[in-house]
Amino acid sequence: MQNAPQKTNDQLPVRNLANTPLAQWSGDDCALYLSRKAVAYDWLERADKHCLARLQADAGAIPGYCLKNGNSPRTVTDMQKVFNRYAALGGTNESFIGAAEISLKALKALVNSLTGARGVALDKAVDAMIKDAHETKQNQPSIVKKP
Repeated sequence: MQNAPQKTNDQLPVRNLANTPLAQWSGDDCALYLSRKAVAYDWLERADKHCLARLQADAGAIPGYCLKNGNSPRTVTDMQKVFNRYAALGGTNESFIGAAEISLKALKALVNSLTGARGVALDKAVDAMIKDAHETKQNQPSIVKKP
């Protein structure tokens, strides 16, 4: 029987979770999955890198699979030049700044270059700078092991 308990190396019975519908998982099944998820992700990542390397070395190495070029995102590298061209079209400083974004990492680097602040002092300086001028979006909750 596929879903019959199996013995592991430590002799604890474990169901074959891969063949058990998720709706039938017990709390212990969920705990087992969560405790071993990192190992599975690590294995999947290593397997993906291995397959990628094989296809990079030989395009015919894996039957039915090939490499597809990745996306080529564009990033503005000269904000002043872009603003000058925008202004030449009649755009205003206010509307341009309203559309521009800066990462906190980039802002911290700028503040550090001006003040020399680092660590907690840099965090406090940036926090003061963005007070009432930023938004925070809550990410989805994540599952963690209880302490």
